[in-house]
Amino acid sequence: MPATRPVIETDPDRTRVRVHALREYFDANVFEPSENLFRCSRYLQGSNGLGCKCSAKAAAPNGDFYRGQLHHVGDHFDTFVDDKPLRIVVLGMSYGTSHEYHTLEKRTEMIRDNGQYCRARGASDDFPARNPHMSGTTYALRCVYGLDLDQLAQETENIPTGDGLSVHLFETFSLMNFLLCSATLNGSMRDNSTPQMRANCVAHLRRALEILQPTLIISQGFKSAIQEGLVLGDAEFFPEGGDHVSVKKLLLRNESAILVLGPHPSRGDKLGYGKSPKNAFLRDVLRPAIERAVQMSFDL
Repeated sequence: MPATRPVIETDPDRTRVRVHALREYFDANVFEPSENLFRCSRYLQGSNGLGCKCSAKAAAPNGDFYRGQLHHVGDHFDTFVDDKPLRIVVLGMSYGTSHEYHTLEKRTEMIRDNGQYCRARGASDDFPARNPHMSGTTYALRCVYGLDLDQLAQETENIPTGDGLSVHLFETFSLMNFLLCSATLNGSMRDNSTPQMRANCVAHLRRALEILQPTLIISQGFKSAIQEGLVLGDAEFFPEGGDHVSVKKLLLRNESAILVLGPHPSRGDKLGYGKSPKNAFLRDVLRPAIERAVQMSFDL
């Protein structure tokens, strides 16, 4: 972000058009929520004859499988910084929870509540702490908007807009997952998805990205799945010391986005940046990569 405070505007009407298009696509191709009618043809019969649930059960007969888990799209997803579009997607692998037939509206309500009633780790507010995943997501969004990683009070998560109002960070991005179903083990949230699940679901991911038209995507792990499933340009930028982060151009239909390939914030090692805002990887590697990516996205 530039040194002077940028002028931030949003277009919620345009966002509503995108959400409507997403809902129509998912109703027709994934599940119809009013009847809990699961329509995804890849659930039982995938592209090579092996469906998602069958492949997950073959890999882990005692594992858990939960279907129909859609994305969060904030009401102010269509954001502009000094008149330049900034549409942010944070991309994970799967929910890892037991929710089924979880609509766009339910997911957005969940993320909105997390923003309003929880605090990032390291903040002193009298709220329950977000888990490392959502704390790491908060830190990443703060990096996008040039916000301090030392002063984390919840009130600083509200971004002033040019019309004198403010919007919460979580309203300005979409939290998406590569998969619309979760395969887990022993009641944990740890992803246990199969290559077949990823191959089957990538078409849904591509279509969602085409509808949302992000300019900036921050991935949380699973680099190989992204590289196999999406069309990437050559490496554009490697931050100093950034063996675990790269910035690339993602090619979509008639569009492109800047992609930050990074680790998951919940990792158990030093790359797990969601546990503390003082994490060295977050400050020294990921933040400059995100800042560079934002500037690159403005030049698309």
